[in-house]
Amino acid sequence: MSRYPIICSFIAIIICSLSGCGGGEPEDVREWMTESSKDLKGRVQPLPEIKALPAISYDSGELLPPFAVEKLFAEEIKVEQQGKGNGKKINTDAFPLARVPLETVRLLGTIVIGNKVVGVVTAGSDAPRRITAGDYVGQNNGRVIAIYPATDKKEAQVLIKEVVLEKGAWIEKDAWLTSSGQGDQN
Repeated sequence: MSRYPIICSFIAIIICSLSGCGGGEPEDVREWMTESSKDLKGRVQPLPEIKALPAISYDSGELLPPFAVEKLFAEEIKVEQQGKGNGKKINTDAFPLARVPLETVRLLGTIVIGNKVVGVVTAGSDAPRRITAGDYVGQNNGRVIAIYPATDKKEAQVLIKEVVLEKGAWIEKDAWLTSSGQGDQN
């Protein structure tokens, strides 16, 4: 027996059954459409008027363009121009306070030995340490410039020069440690 007549008769049955489905829209759907569209209004509200924004001129001043070579390679330029620690790398084993942020360093007081003033500082929960002029303190290559002992009118102070990035350029900035525990940056 051949399969061809069976397949043809099967296809004919499917075609006949489908021809009754696509004859047109049923009457109840048409009634619903006309009834639903009675209250509809075909008016679309106009778009709001677009107002032009005022033009503001921008003066970049001394800022570097975002993709300037000086800005992209600022760290390398800093190392080349200024070097870390005035041309030499800071030995953090010799100056352990160079590892900690300057904000965590507190001046406990000063000691005068002969004509030399020594500062006593602590960082966080570390034990107190001595610092003298020329030592490095803080992560921004902060170098102790001067230590001023406490007097009747003034508390003890330590002047530190840091190298910080400001507006795309590396500059030296003064920072102060005071015996009241409050640091001040200028």
